[in-house]
Amino acid sequence: MYKGKKILAVILARGGSKRLPGKNIKKLGGVPLIGYTIQAAAQSAMIDKIVVSSDSDEILKVSGEFPCLVQKRPAYLAEDTTTSQDSLRYVVTEFEKEQQEEYDLIVLLQSTCPFRKTVEIEKCIQVLVDSDADSSQTVTLVKEKPELMFVEDGKTERKLVFNNKAAFFDKSLRKTHYIINGAVYVVRKNVFLSTGRLYGEKNIPVIMSQDESLDIDTYVDWHAAEKLLEERKLMQQKQAHHVQKSFSIAGKKIGDGFPTFIIAEIGVNHNGDMDLARKLIDLAVEAGVDAVKFQNFNPQTGTSKFTPKVSYQKENDGPEGNYQTMLERLKITEDQTKMLAEYAAEKGTIFLSTASDAESLEVLKKVDPTAYKIGSPHITNLPLLKDTAKCGKPMIISTGMASYEEIDEAIQICKEAGNEQIILLHCVSDYPTRFQDVNLNVITSLRERYPTLTIGYSDHTLGIEASTAAVVLGARVLERHFTLDKNLSGPDHKASLLPEEFTALVRAVRNIEQALGDGVKRRTAREEEVAKTARRSVVAHVGISAGTELTEEMLRMKKPETGIKPKYYWDLLGKRVTKDIEADRALQWADIEGGEECINGKLQ
Repeated sequence: MYKGKKILAVILARGGSKRLPGKNIKKLGGVPLIGYTIQAAAQSAMIDKIVVSSDSDEILKVSGEFPCLVQKRPAYLAEDTTTSQDSLRYVVTEFEKEQQEEYDLIVLLQSTCPFRKTVEIEKCIQVLVDSDADSSQTVTLVKEKPELMFVEDGKTERKLVFNNKAAFFDKSLRKTHYIINGAVYVVRKNVFLSTGRLYGEKNIPVIMSQDESLDIDTYVDWHAAEKLLEERKLMQQKQAHHVQKSFSIAGKKIGDGFPTFIIAEIGVNHNGDMDLARKLIDLAVEAGVDAVKFQNFNPQTGTSKFTPKVSYQKENDGPEGNYQTMLERLKITEDQTKMLAEYAAEKGTIFLSTASDAESLEVLKKVDPTAYKIGSPHITNLPLLKDTAKCGKPMIISTGMASYEEIDEAIQICKEAGNEQIILLHCVSDYPTRFQDVNLNVITSLRERYPTLTIGYSDHTLGIEASTAAVVLGARVLERHFTLDKNLSGPDHKASLLPEEFTALVRAVRNIEQALGDGVKRRTAREEEVAKTARRSVVAHVGISAGTELTEEMLRMKKPETGIKPKYYWDLLGKRVTKDIEADRALQWADIEGGEECINGKLQ
């Protein structure tokens, strides 16, 4: 469900494939082809039910091994002339009858698109629900420009054709062309049932890459998919050998293998009161943080007077005024910045601040912080990123609201400026952030996409659960807003932690770091004593006389672990004992005929 809309995902899989027989259940990389589509849908929290509809019992059997429901559809809906719309109408109406449920949105997924991702499915759902559109579909860039193509005339000659002569001769008229790839269709159920079409009056496209759009219909497509899988596997192996570039902030090592770098984001929670700012620094130090962070900005040069407050700011700070007037109350001057930096140093913590514009960057340069923070709103301000990168200090970049393309551009501009000391923070720019919007698995995605960079998390949720989970997922820098009172006026107080909450967070993170360990499975020192008592040995169930051949009736497995291990039970059967064995006593290799060989290593 997404924003109150019940969503049904339908996967149509016909058994009568002719160009590539049995393609839906043919294994690609060890997984049945249809399994990729089911898994992509199953990973979405937005989708309420998934149903695979097919005329093939074999397809339904294979599909049933994945998290979905299956529906057998009549043979007349599996003919070459059957349209997807006809089949979909049957599936939806019959499924709703069977389940006694009604759905608002229908998601139609092509079963032969293995590289389509969950994120594309959810993007189609989001853009549809968040608008007045009737439908949404995935599209991909066409490889050939339709303005200029060659065609064969049936002979050996190839003729040049102009589909649009004006567009060809006038470069200003040329446009990028996309085509519906068939991977994802999302349509409002009432629109589909009333029109019989997957497209309503208003459609919103969602772009997929050409690789992700690959639709397997022929053996050529299949070989292309195998090649793509192999390339991705090799890339993952290559990335696995990349070594994360480590660096330090004020002597504290940042990255894998080092303690999580915890930042108390005081930000604008001082409300312009420097006494409150100093108090927050004191409390942050008591909580055990590594750094405190503020925000530097010039409301006049960085924000238009016509900029309105966003919803959360109106809720948290009150509806009066605009963005610029709010910032005027919350700014800190150059002298105040210097004072706070000095005060933080006196208290033994690291001073950081966000430079929001060129003017505030110049202010921070005079303070000479050990690292610079780039807030989420500024990740697309490439001139600011370039100037900040030139300072040669570590850069902590929040990625709220950003796409991968925008993140790539930010990283590139920093590297071009000669700075590769980059920390990326997963972030959701909503205050407070709902748990259903947090998407902590992005941390894993960022670590995979940028294996040489340090990844962290800037948390705006209520409580400490998301922050602690982020550390488990690999966040090596953790930033949380910090306040003295969540009821104070200001935009960020409600999404901030109180002193006692921040103390609990720091303690939890340090405990988790210890608990995570090094990943090597081994018996702990404390387990040694437990093992000796809790594990079993082979013992004599009855008294056994010397020379007796051991049988199953004579042996049992009992605590403690002081004799022959149970895994050698079968090796003991048929062997003779060399001396009398008292009932309930653990057998030793010295008690067994030929046991010397066992002691010397043949069975151990």
